[in-house]
Amino acid sequence: MAGGLKNFFFKINTSIGNVEKTKMSQEFNDSVERYNTYSTLLDPLVSKLEGALQQNPEVLSTSCIESPKGENPHELLAASLEIFKTYQRDENLVKIDAFIEKRKKLAKTHRKGQVGGRHAIKALRRFFSFEYKDVCTENDKLTQARDYMDMIKHDVKTAKNTVQIENSATLYEEAVRIFNDQAKQVIQLLDALPKVQQTHTDGIAEYFDCLQKNNAEMLHIIKS
Repeated sequence: MAGGLKNFFFKINTSIGNVEKTKMSQEFNDSVERYNTYSTLLDPLVSKLEGALQQNPEVLSTSCIESPKGENPHELLAASLEIFKTYQRDENLVKIDAFIEKRKKLAKTHRKGQVGGRHAIKALRRFFSFEYKDVCTENDKLTQARDYMDMIKHDVKTAKNTVQIENSATLYEEAVRIFNDQAKQVIQLLDALPKVQQTHTDGIAEYFDCLQKNNAEMLHIIKS
């Protein structure tokens, strides 16, 4: 981000208890809020994308995208046609068998499309366990580092003698270094959001391309 690290946090004379708190800049807070908002918006999108692949919420609740064996809608229809066939005259069996075979092919193709579609959006699905989790974890560490730095700074100001001042000053110098290093790490993660978003956009494009090809394959089976 432009302006360097110093633009992302500044100190104000606001006291909580007796400790003067370091407040992060509005630009930094906006970056964190932007990341949180993106996560909030992405969650329902992933659910809708997966829901378009698998309409059965019970299947999705198991973290699977494919129906259990024999329970794909086309497989269920094929099974019903098998029962229906037992009540038909012999001259109708060939036509019904053809319907059953097509349903089985459609089920196989449908499953392939479900797997391919979900694979296309893997980066979106993993965002919550990787990128977003990292941002939250590192930002929590930054908060802890800031609180510790402020506490040590307070100790420096309230030291009663030279020894206490020197000891607290040494600790404060180290606390500032830790805080700065942690701030740089968080800022680096926040700065990566546009790249993350581009990866997600590419995944969505791949998702719809997969669906288009899969639908074309299924249409070919139906027309054959």
